[in-house]
Amino acid sequence: MSLKVWLKMTGLAVVAAALFAGCSSTPAPVTAQPQPLRVGVAREFPPFVFRSGDAYAGAEADFARRLSIALKRPLYFVQRNFEDLIPSLLSREIDIIMAGMTITDERKVRIAFSDYYLKGALGMAVRADQAGEFSSLREVLAGAQAVGVVGGTTSEAYVRRTFPSSIRVLLLGRPSDAAYELKARRIDVYVDDTPSIAWLASSNASEIRGLFEPLDNTTSYYGWGINKDNQELLTRANAALDTWKQDGTLDSILRRWLPYLKTYR
Repeated sequence: MSLKVWLKMTGLAVVAAALFAGCSSTPAPVTAQPQPLRVGVAREFPPFVFRSGDAYAGAEADFARRLSIALKRPLYFVQRNFEDLIPSLLSREIDIIMAGMTITDERKVRIAFSDYYLKGALGMAVRADQAGEFSSLREVLAGAQAVGVVGGTTSEAYVRRTFPSSIRVLLLGRPSDAAYELKARRIDVYVDDTPSIAWLASSNASEIRGLFEPLDNTTSYYGWGINKDNQELLTRANAALDTWKQDGTLDSILRRWLPYLKTYR
């Protein structure tokens, strides 16, 4: 065999070996993208969560953004009516409820809750021209004809348990509806959590007054709702919350949105 032929054959062998090596190399592993954190929020529940332009604002919106960073998962807000949040969680349309929801024994039958991040109570709002007439729960119970509450909330449960049947109960879709119903004189009093009462009164300062004396036996604790079988998310959410309590993040967010509260925990 001539040297020229040998070199030609050897060159082809080298090229073939290189091509074979390239074809048989193991492809680089594809890194799985993290699943989005689907946060269930209620329609217009300031100061906890509400729409501000094209974005969500409020204490819960701030918590959700920080939690998504802590979990390294992209954030996706899912808006529902308040009474639809737990069904949406149970049907796995959302991963967590962050909507100013209070922790109750009834709700704990169906879902798990994080540690609480805020302690509060129920309060009332009345028209400014009736603030002298309705300055206490006793006066409301004696003279009011109609009361407004958001359906599916602890406020509704309290009113149906406490108010006499002679006072008509009007179910509202969101707290901001209370301002319209009070001004139109279709309700005499609105019952809700004190943070929502304060927001309503401050947004309608000339026409609505807030009564912030806590109603009897209405101490409430706010937390995040999570599926009972999602223990990993529950553990990690509680870990993030504990970190925020230690480093001041929690109080900073609550002071921003609830500056009138003297104590948060």
